[in-house]
Amino acid sequence: MTEQQIKGMRYRDNIRKAVDYVERNIKKRVSYKAAASAAGLSVDRFWHVFKLLFNETIGSYIRRRRLTLAARKLTSTGKTVLRICKSVGFKNHEVFSRAFKKQFGVTPVAYRNNGKNLYYRERPGICGKEIDLKLLGGFSLKPKTARVKGFKLWGISDVMTRKTAPLRGIRPVKKLASILKRAGMERGEKGYLVVRVIDYPCFCSSPLDADVEVFYGVRRKISGKDIKSRRVNSGSYAVFSHNGGRNSRYMAYQYIFGCWASCGSPRKDPKFFFEERRAGVMDDGKVSMEIYVPKGKTRK
Repeated sequence: MTEQQIKGMRYRDNIRKAVDYVERNIKKRVSYKAAASAAGLSVDRFWHVFKLLFNETIGSYIRRRRLTLAARKLTSTGKTVLRICKSVGFKNHEVFSRAFKKQFGVTPVAYRNNGKNLYYRERPGICGKEIDLKLLGGFSLKPKTARVKGFKLWGISDVMTRKTAPLRGIRPVKKLASILKRAGMERGEKGYLVVRVIDYPCFCSSPLDADVEVFYGVRRKISGKDIKSRRVNSGSYAVFSHNGGRNSRYMAYQYIFGCWASCGSPRKDPKFFFEERRAGVMDDGKVSMEIYVPKGKTRK
């Protein structure tokens, strides 16, 4: 275990209490001392553990969370920028605008006009899954941005339901492995699992529990009666790296679609995403892959 994981395990409950306190009082003036007190730690110890675990100070976290709340109000209400500025704890409009532009790359007014394409810069509240994933390791909580050029896949399609065959089960692994074998793929070559959400009930915490259409494919052309082709669209994607067990894969999706995605609302989540896996590294108890989630509209 890394120092980060060891300390995280030791102070897991303390950090959760502090985060809960901060979220309850996010619009107020929250001091280091108050957050540390909620965690049951000294100020110095709390600062060190939080910084080590999340790679930012509690002050930075609070500031970015307030700006995220402001961003959501800009796109969901008709309140003036000044009123929103004050509602999230900023007394000075200039300071608010400067901080907002630093985080989102645009002014509050510009965000109001184009916020749907910039939601990925929001800072979601730290959730239990984020803490647990930090402790497990093997998953990137902060995605990279990649510009993907559209490409064609050959493979087979499948429909999976939350009741009969959930996506989190072993079936996807076996089906993709069979396609890779048929294509004569060697260890390290890439296979793809493309998912389109059919039905996403409000009680589902991730698409792994939803009804989905899945396409298992490779970029190499293969033939067969059941073989179909599918195109992955061009666009800007958030890319999460995962190299852990199947349980952490499930938690990773709960984090992406429950904590990271826009407003944490499943009904606003992307209806399409794909996994890029490498042949020969899926049957040893670990899943090594990249998860691509579109940031906005994609095109053919």
